[in-house]
Amino acid sequence: MVCPLRRVSSAVERGILLPAGTVLGMDEGGQDVSESADLVVLDLIQRRDGWLVRYMTLPDRPVVASQR
Repeated sequence: MVCPLRRVSSAVERGILLPAGTVLGMDEGGQDVSESADLVVLDLIQRRDGWLVRYMTLPDRPVVASQR
């Protein structure tokens, strides 16, 4: 996925795993942008009008039922 942002959060770095809900940055309307799943930041591209953040979401971790 690719997300255009006006400003990038300091938590966002190339190659880092971010937990669900981490704010990636701010969009053109001034709203915080986050993802509802864990993600890995693949690339950060700086442009004149902001940033492009390319990332891949990770599948939800399976819930393991305990057997007693």
